[in-house]
Amino acid sequence: MDSLELLPLPAALVSDEGLIVRANRPWRSALGDAAALADIVKTRDGGPLALSDQRPTDDCLVKQRDESWRWASLDSSRRLVDDGGTSRRLVWVIDVHERHEREADLQRRVTMQADMLDASVDCIKIIDPNGLLLHMNRAGCEALGVAPQGVAGTEWLALLPAEVRERGAVALKHAVEGRVARFPGCSQIEGAEPQYWDNVLTPLGDAHGVPAMVLCVSRNTTAQRVVEDRLNLAIRATNEVIRDWDVPAARITWNDAFERCYGYPPERHVCGVEWWLSRVHEDDRARVGSFFQDLLAGRRDDYALEYRFANAQGHHVEVRDRGCLSRGPAGDVVRVVGSLADQTERKAVERSFEAVNKSLSEQITERTGELNRLWNLSPDLFVVLDRRGNIRRANPAAHRIFGYSPLEALGHHISEFILPADVARLHKAFSLVDVQVNPVVELRHRHRDGTCRWVSWAGVVSGAEIYAAGRDVTAEHEARALLKQTEDELRQAQKMESLGQLTGGIAHDFNNLLASIGGALEIMRRRSKTGQDLTPYIDIGEGSVRRAAALTQRLLAFSRRQALDPRPTDINLLVQGMVDLIGRTVGPAVRVAVRLAPSPWATLVDGPQMENALLNLCINARDAMPDGGQLTVVTANQFLGEAEAAARELPMGEYVRLDVIDTGTGMSPSVVQRVFEPFFTTKPLGRGTGLGLSMVYGFVRQSGGTVAIDSEVGRGTQMTLLLPRHAGEALAVEASAPHESAVGSGETILVIEDDEPIRRLLTEFLSGSGYRVLSAQDGPEGLKILKARGDVDLVVTDVGLPGGMNGRQVADAGRELQPKLKVLFITGYAEAAAAGVALAEDGMQVLTKPFEFAALMKKVRETLDGDVRQRASPLPSCEPDRGA
Repeated sequence: MDSLELLPLPAALVSDEGLIVRANRPWRSALGDAAALADIVKTRDGGPLALSDQRPTDDCLVKQRDESWRWASLDSSRRLVDDGGTSRRLVWVIDVHERHEREADLQRRVTMQADMLDASVDCIKIIDPNGLLLHMNRAGCEALGVAPQGVAGTEWLALLPAEVRERGAVALKHAVEGRVARFPGCSQIEGAEPQYWDNVLTPLGDAHGVPAMVLCVSRNTTAQRVVEDRLNLAIRATNEVIRDWDVPAARITWNDAFERCYGYPPERHVCGVEWWLSRVHEDDRARVGSFFQDLLAGRRDDYALEYRFANAQGHHVEVRDRGCLSRGPAGDVVRVVGSLADQTERKAVERSFEAVNKSLSEQITERTGELNRLWNLSPDLFVVLDRRGNIRRANPAAHRIFGYSPLEALGHHISEFILPADVARLHKAFSLVDVQVNPVVELRHRHRDGTCRWVSWAGVVSGAEIYAAGRDVTAEHEARALLKQTEDELRQAQKMESLGQLTGGIAHDFNNLLASIGGALEIMRRRSKTGQDLTPYIDIGEGSVRRAAALTQRLLAFSRRQALDPRPTDINLLVQGMVDLIGRTVGPAVRVAVRLAPSPWATLVDGPQMENALLNLCINARDAMPDGGQLTVVTANQFLGEAEAAARELPMGEYVRLDVIDTGTGMSPSVVQRVFEPFFTTKPLGRGTGLGLSMVYGFVRQSGGTVAIDSEVGRGTQMTLLLPRHAGEALAVEASAPHESAVGSGETILVIEDDEPIRRLLTEFLSGSGYRVLSAQDGPEGLKILKARGDVDLVVTDVGLPGGMNGRQVADAGRELQPKLKVLFITGYAEAAAAGVALAEDGMQVLTKPFEFAALMKKVRETLDGDVRQRASPLPSCEPDRGA
């Protein structure tokens, strides 16, 4: 079987079932390692491949190693016995793809040529020397009333009408002899008008120039023939007198209208030139004779002349003689054809018109005086400009608007009186006027006294001039400015009302929190003297601190100022991780369904805040279904076009979509308009703060997205969150390994905090947890310690510090001294964190005030150990707010 490898063509041994037993190297290199022929072979008709002992008669498609398909010839006619004594078919492949491509290209060219012939409106026929049709296009078949099928081989002359068949035979004989032949013909299909044709037969020679075929092109001349017939009939029937002057013979022929119009009998319809000139009025005769002598001697080919001509009764009528000349090969005039139109009545009308025109001229003079008076008295500005914008004329209103007299304005460009900022709009208006569009544009003009005037312009172009009218609309602009100022003041009042509502809500909640904290501290002070248990009151104080932190976080979310730690997130994984919590939160009366996108895009978002927002929306949906219902969470990918994105105040592009849909009570349009306002709630007193949805809205907007509501009373609500797509991949969800202990091992920590009570508490707590603690009250003092001590392992610093250096600047300066210095930022100033203060580099983390000291110790340990997978987040609330 080694001889299989010696074959230069792709070859293989194939079982009778079509399985590939063995293939040589060319086969494996070209076709790969398929197990069966059916996997790589397709027949022309798409059916199964049949192996045969006969040589192949048809080609098939063979799949190549690179997944492409090529045409090939498969020969399976021979058999070989393998090493086991089994007879196998020897199948080898001959690539015929290029031949197929050439044949397909040839077929396309033939089809294209046939389509071109069929697209022609002329009848095109190809005839062999014996008069048999080889091809006839669609127009030819339609003209002769024959079907395209079976035309080939038909005798051409037999398809022609009997009256033109002999002329066709003569023309075909001439063409076969090598000459171009031409003859007129006609055809008529039953029920249709006869058609007339101009047939041209051209011989087509072979390689030796011997006529092998004849090309016959028949062009329809029916319309031309109809025009010629109509022209002859028109000449005979017209009332126009036609004169045909044969110059060499000095003979003039008149048409039948000569008798009807001027009364001359038929015997006078042919006459000499002298007789015609004798009928011209004696006062016009010399002028007419001289005119035609000059005409015959010159190079003009047409003429028009008026004179008086005598009719048969001897009365002279006024005629207009108009015609054209025909010249011979030498350029001399051989014919003059013209018409004599009686214009006696028209001339009388013209004379009456002259009288009327004189009267009109007087009226125009009067009207012009009226227009001049309007020009001078109009309060509107009228100017006439040339096409370049220079002032040619201006009415006296120019002095009131420009401060210059009309004479002073002449020659100046109109832009000289316009403020520079409006010149571009002036040029745009000029371009519109130039294309016959009459724009209305308002421009600011500089008065001679330095004031500014608004003028509304309208213009129209006429010839080389532009006529423009300008109205002073300064008063209207001042009124609009006053109206805008009033509207701005109204909006400011509305903002102050909203701010009052916001501050009132904040004051109410914080007063309650401060009352609980203050009361707990006062009781603790009293009972500390008696030795009683203080734990319940400590719990009350800590709980109030948590609620205050949660309220602050929601306010920051609403104002889009919270400290976010956005990470590439898979929204499907986030929702799946929340399903159990959502189910427990909404209770058994609400059915929870989840529909996830098959391949969701990643989005850059703070995961815990996103989970908090989703839980808020689900709790709102639960509260809207007091008797139970269906809650559906849907994820999807969505592209926003330009119009849709603009309507949502977002840039056009790709977004990740999260829908929370309920079948609850729904909301009225008035509630929908206010649902994101802080402290607005439709729940009974004590059931919600009204910050839940405002927090969701602020968080999503701060993340670059938006929230949309589709709700109707009695139908339910759909809350839609749109977040921008992140170009990278989402980070895998990893469970962080818990720290066995957050206690220190003698590491040195530098605490920089300007608030003295907080600095004392941090120092005491860290010292009691096994760390060596250094402290500083501002940035310069902290940097001085870093320069003096080279053993600082971690800097815990506030972001906003006095002394001219903020926390980030101290961290950067410290890293210049100690490149691997770890930094933990603590901040209650969320704008600094949002601006990228923390997590900008490895070894830097952030913790937002207020925080529990347990969270502080955990974050200190993570930062020292280099665990940057944990993310800073504000102190969580016990349960998401239930807002509106």
